[in-house]
Amino acid sequence: MTESYAMVDPAGRFFDNSKGSHTYSEPILKIGIREAIKQVSINYDMFNQRKGNYDW
Repeated sequence: MTESYAMVDPAGRFFDNSKGSHTYSEPILKIGIREAIKQVSINYDMFNQRKGNYDW
Protein backbone atom coordinates (compact mmCIF):
# COMPACT_ATOMS: atom_id res chain seq x y z
CA MET A 1 0.00 0.00 0.00
CA THR A 2 3.05 2.26 0.09
CA GLU A 3 2.69 5.12 -2.40
CA SER A 4 -0.98 4.30 -3.08
CA TYR A 5 -2.43 7.22 -1.10
CA ALA A 6 -2.41 10.98 -1.72
CA MET A 7 -2.02 12.17 1.88
CA VAL A 8 -2.26 15.77 3.11
CA ASP A 9 -0.99 16.91 6.51
CA PRO A 10 -2.62 19.61 8.70
CA ALA A 11 -0.25 22.21 7.21
CA GLY A 12 -1.72 21.58 3.74
CA ARG A 13 1.25 19.67 2.32
CA PHE A 14 1.26 16.34 0.53
CA PHE A 15 3.44 13.78 2.24
CA ASP A 16 4.61 10.22 1.73
CA ASN A 17 6.67 7.66 3.60
CA SER A 18 8.05 5.68 0.68
CA LYS A 19 11.66 6.06 1.83
CA GLY A 20 11.11 5.03 5.44
CA SER A 21 10.58 8.60 6.68
CA HIS A 22 8.15 11.32 5.73
CA THR A 23 8.79 13.49 2.68
CA TYR A 24 6.74 16.71 2.42
CA SER A 25 5.80 18.93 -0.48
CA GLU A 26 5.64 22.68 -0.24
CA PRO A 27 2.18 23.89 0.89
CA ILE A 28 -0.51 23.19 -1.71
CA LEU A 29 -2.03 26.67 -1.39
CA LYS A 30 1.38 28.26 -1.98
CA ILE A 31 2.42 26.41 -5.16
CA GLY A 32 -0.76 24.72 -6.39
CA ILE A 33 -1.86 21.13 -6.36
CA ARG A 34 -0.15 20.12 -9.62
CA GLU A 35 3.29 21.27 -8.49
CA ALA A 36 2.88 19.97 -4.94
CA ILE A 37 1.89 16.45 -6.02
CA LYS A 38 5.07 16.23 -8.12
CA GLN A 39 7.15 16.65 -4.95
CA VAL A 40 6.05 13.35 -3.36
CA SER A 41 6.00 9.72 -4.50
CA ILE A 42 2.63 8.34 -5.58
CA ASN A 43 2.23 5.16 -7.58
CA TYR A 44 -0.80 6.04 -9.71
CA ASP A 45 -1.33 2.44 -10.85
CA MET A 46 -1.62 1.27 -7.24
CA PHE A 47 -3.74 4.32 -6.39
CA ASN A 48 -6.19 3.40 -9.17
CA GLN A 49 -6.14 -0.33 -8.34
CA ARG A 50 -7.38 0.40 -4.83
CA LYS A 51 -10.03 2.73 -6.35
CA GLY A 52 -8.60 5.86 -4.72
CA ASN A 53 -10.04 8.18 -7.39
CA TYR A 54 -13.47 9.13 -6.04
CA ASP A 55 -16.25 10.73 -8.08
CA TRP A 56 -17.14 13.77 -5.97
